[in-house]
Amino acid sequence: MLVQGLVQAVASLAQHGESHVAANGAAGSASEAELAELVDFIGPMVGQRIASSTNNRGLVRTILDARLLE
Repeated sequence: MLVQGLVQAVASLAQHGESHVAANGAAGSASEAELAELVDFIGPMVGQRIASSTNNRGLVRTILDARLLE
């Protein structure tokens, strides 16, 4: 049940990221600095998995923006 919730949360971030990318034209891969911040924020296992996906910039930015929700 917890894993399913995590999968749904990441999927909703990916959908949000795709609409955000379409709006501002930030398609493509994330920079090395963004990927380093991502790994620092969510850990190496999940961070590297997201980093290895194609056209990940929107999702990476959305996840990094989540740091500001506190």
